[in-house]
Amino acid sequence: QLSQDPDILGFRNRLLDRIAAENPLQAIIAVGSAARDALERWPGVVDLHVQHITHPSARDNEALLRNWNDGLTALRGLVEPEIEATPDTAAYGTDWVDADYEPIPRRDLPFGVPDWHGVDSHATRARKSDNTTDPKRITWKAP
Repeated sequence: QLSQDPDILGFRNRLLDRIAAENPLQAIIAVGSAARDALERWPGVVDLHVQHITHPSARDNEALLRNWNDGLTALRGLVEPEIEATPDTAAYGTDWVDADYEPIPRRDLPFGVPDWHGVDSHATRARKSDNTTDPKRITWKAP
C-alpha cells in the first residue's frame, strides 16, 4: 500500500508534525479511509481528537449523511467556532440538496490544490455525479 512507503510515510508525518506544531489544533476530521490510514500511522495524533467521517464518494447517501451528522455533532463540544462566525448546527437530510454545497475557503485547502478550487464564491464546487453507471465520479465546476 502506497501509504506505507517509508518515504511517503516519513514526509507525511513530518508535514503533520509541522502543522500540529504551528497551529492550535482542537480536533482533526479524517475524511475517508485514506485519511484514517494516514492518521493511524502518525505518532503525533495521540493527544488529538480525531473524528472519522465517510468520504463523500460513498454510494449510500443516507448512511453517508447520517455518519456526517453524527460526526459533526460530536465535534461541536470540542471545537470552538471561528471568531465572529455563527455555527450552522442544522443536520443534513437523507440526500444532498443545493444548500449543502458551499465553497471551501482557500485557507482551509491543502497545499497544491489548483487555484480555481475553493474560491470564496459559488463559482466552483464539487458534487457527486448523477451518472448512475459511475457513482464515485466527482463532477467539478470551474469558472
